Amino acid sequence: MPMPQTKRAQILAHIQSLGEDEFDGPSLANVLDIKLVTVNEYLGVLHQRKQVHITGWLPSGRTTQLSTRVYRMGPGEDTPRPKQSPADRKASNAAYYQKWLQRQKEEPKNQYKGSPTSVFDLAHHL
Repeated sequence: MPMPQTKRAQILAHIQSLGEDEFDGPSLANVLDIKLVTVNEYLGVLHQRKQVHITGWLPSGRTTQLSTRVYRMGPGEDTPRPKQSPADRKASNAAYYQKWLQRQKEEPKNQYKGSPTSVFDLAHHL
């Protein structure tokens, strides 16, 4: 029976198997089923050791701001994070807000049924 690998060993082995391909923290976390915090922490360590370098930036999660680093194995010069002008930021936030409003209209409202499970639920039903 093979010995289980540590999370850091799993991350490093997977990155090395990618060769010259680019990768980011969220995709590694999904593929390896490891918490994103753990993956990003170790990628930071590898970056400090110059074992990986930043090749680009992606929007992260719910925001339109470019904050997810895209890495490649090996030393290299980091791609700086692009600056977003206040007008661009305002436009992208407005577009995101419009998408959110549309989702709110399309999704059925969850009507609370049953006994309250928290103080906040209780406060809504008093």
